[in-house]
Amino acid sequence: MIDFIKSLWLGNIELSLLFVAVLIARLAMRKTAKVYNSYFLWASVPIGLIISNIVPRMTFLATPIGNVNLMVNSYILEPQNAFNGWALVWPIWGTVTMLLLARLLHQHWHLRMELKTITAPNCLDLESSYPIVEIAKADFLPAVYGFLTPKIYFPVQLANELSPQQVKLIIRHEEQHIKQQHLWLNLLWDIVVCVFWFNPLAYLSRQGFRHDQELYCDYLVLNKSTQHDQQNYGHALLSTVSATHSVSLLCSWKAFNQIEERIMNIKQSTTLKTKITTKLLLAICTASIVAASSVYAVSADNYSKVVIDDERPLTLTMDGVKYVQKDGQRYTVEVERGTGEEITEKRAMTDQEDLEFTEALESIMKGGVLDQGEFFNKALDGDGNQEILLQTGDTNYINKNGTFTVNEKGVARPMTRLEKAGFLGRTREMSGGEWSH
Repeated sequence: MIDFIKSLWLGNIELSLLFVAVLIARLAMRKTAKVYNSYFLWASVPIGLIISNIVPRMTFLATPIGNVNLMVNSYILEPQNAFNGWALVWPIWGTVTMLLLARLLHQHWHLRMELKTITAPNCLDLESSYPIVEIAKADFLPAVYGFLTPKIYFPVQLANELSPQQVKLIIRHEEQHIKQQHLWLNLLWDIVVCVFWFNPLAYLSRQGFRHDQELYCDYLVLNKSTQHDQQNYGHALLSTVSATHSVSLLCSWKAFNQIEERIMNIKQSTTLKTKITTKLLLAICTASIVAASSVYAVSADNYSKVVIDDERPLTLTMDGVKYVQKDGQRYTVEVERGTGEEITEKRAMTDQEDLEFTEALESIMKGGVLDQGEFFNKALDGDGNQEILLQTGDTNYINKNGTFTVNEKGVARPMTRLEKAGFLGRTREMSGGEWSH
């Protein structure tokens, strides 16, 4: 469970990075392009999560960015591994998450019951591609609800106050929520907030997404519309300013109090054209967001391959200097060539030495063979065949006359391709005699 919570925490860090990148890119898009385009930036979040889970499995000739590696290791991963309170964290995190998910489920059940009680007899002539339910509640705003069979809920009083054309435009807006699967997307956001309830970026991002969602639906309704339709749409928005907000679980006509921006956006809707520059800017922002998440993911994955058992210090001796990682600390000490005897006091590694040490570990660990408690032997067997043995704990990696096998506690099996790559790289390094334990 503790390992799961650690993985979930790393997922929270990765999501936070994506949220920050999207919120920054969103501001840039809204300053330089039509505001509805910022809605597409949110697709970078799932794309970034998918790609960042793929790129660590790829082989790179060099680490992405050394300084990023150092920052990720020093400020995120090492503090996480040094933290000893996970046994206390996971019950609190899990309990609050389950309570919030239970509350969310209860809210949806309560909403379904309420919608049934405020349903009015069908007395309006409203047309739509989806079922319309008339609502007898004065402070209720037009909304969409229903995951498997979505319906449009329209208050009778508001329909009597607006013109038929205004009602038609509002219904078209709610239809777009259904077509774009916004109910499911909003439910997913609610679940993310329940799981990462302690992260303010999750709340800010959900609100930003919901607002961009409304702007995008406004655009879909008013794209290629007449000036008369724009005026009717603006008047319909203004007529609901004083109304009470609908429940946040609904895809509501006025889910957030940002009517002013929506009205300002209406004026631009008939001239909104997707220009090459806007497409290019959107592509650059999306690529930057995904790249930032991928660099972080590769750095985190590289670090996970070089975390060692603190009970067995890892040393690298090179040019009369021994680099050591022990008990979570890294230090250097000068040694006498030939004997390996320490001739100076220990000192902490500089940032540059720490970075070079990490990169050296990563180059050896590429392939995934463990590097603690190893025994290395290269000899000829009784038949004159060359046998190379690399022992790590209870596992033996063997290359006998070109046949690669793994023996785990007496059970032999062929090496996987990944194990073979790691075995070859590790034995090549150890044959040089540079690494020791």
